[in-house]
Amino acid sequence: MSRMQRTNKKAIYFSFFILHFSFMLSLSACSSLRGIGVNKDSLRAAATADSIIDFARQSLGKPYRYAARGPAAFDCSGFTSYVYAQFGYNLSHSSNGQSHQGRPVKKGIKHLQRGDIVVFSGRRISQTPGHVGIYIGPDPGGKSFSFIHAALTGVIISHLSEPYYQARYLGARRILPDFAPGAASIMPSLKLSEPLPHGPTLPSFPPDSLDWFCFSDE
Repeated sequence: MSRMQRTNKKAIYFSFFILHFSFMLSLSACSSLRGIGVNKDSLRAAATADSIIDFARQSLGKPYRYAARGPAAFDCSGFTSYVYAQFGYNLSHSSNGQSHQGRPVKKGIKHLQRGDIVVFSGRRISQTPGHVGIYIGPDPGGKSFSFIHAALTGVIISHLSEPYYQARYLGARRILPDFAPGAASIMPSLKLSEPLPHGPTLPSFPPDSLDWFCFSDE
């Protein structure tokens, strides 16, 4: 057996090991999700929230332009409405309009969920909405959170702990369905459709296969 054949054989064994490990991890995760009462709708909403944030991150660094709605440049509400539009949600093209859409979220960082629209006043501190962004998640310690938005410097990730935003934070609106805190991706972050070095391409899974795998009664 040549050296190349031995290398390819090892790559194939490693590939199937990764696939087997992913499958076993999925079984464990499914059991955990059922145990905390996460249902199919909750899982799908959580997956949509993750996809919204992932898509929003693709615009990091793009410039700010007043009244711009993307994809080359954005203002704050243009950015949030553009991102949500890719997932079938029609948001207002003004921060004040978005502050009345969806459902109000209880005050307190612990009540926020990924994908919520976070609302701030404008440059002048007031109770009038003037800026919006998309909630990513809590910061370490739980007293602040991260959000992605189109600021004057362009699309960036900021934190509530920054004095400017802390003084202007007004609350949040929920566009997506509620989902349980435990509803997260049940597969490891492996890009299974990409070939491993010198190895075969592992199969990719259709978008609905994970929630079907966990929750289908068929």
